Amino acid sequence: PTSGVLAVAKDPETYTALTDMFRERYMDKTYRAIVRGVPPPKTRVQAPIGREPGLRKIVVTPLGKPSETAFRVVTKKKGAALVEAKPLTGRTHQIRAHLAHIGHPVMGDPEFDRKGVPAAPRLMLHAYRLAFEHPFTGRPASFAAEPPKDFFAFWRTLK
Repeated sequence: PTSGVLAVAKDPETYTALTDMFRERYMDKTYRAIVRGVPPPKTRVQAPIGREPGLRKIVVTPLGKPSETAFRVVTKKKGAALVEAKPLTGRTHQIRAHLAHIGHPVMGDPEFDRKGVPAAPRLMLHAYRLAFEHPFTGRPASFAAEPPKDFFAFWRTLK
């Protein structure tokens, strides 16, 4: 599973407001991922994603819904990169599908990462930051979570 920031509502009204904000794309979400290979320094992927008939996993497909993700390489090593991902739409598994589509799957992804070396201990995707205006006060709210120890430990094992 993805580690990191998680928004939780305390009551049904807040839940509805937050859900609407996610759907209307009023949330600024930032993720960190360790990927295979090194993508271009800045990449924007606009590719429809969804399920192909008869398949369970989410993939880039002309039958999918429009989706867009911006990626930026934070740092790199030989054969791997730490990237920042900003989903500009809110599709399920969007970041994973877009990175796989451009040939740089998230390490440890059970759907897209080839069983290569080194093998990641888990999906190396982390919800790093979530920012939005509070649905009732209008005040800016921002939450961040540093990646967990296993994320950094795996990064350090890469050459």
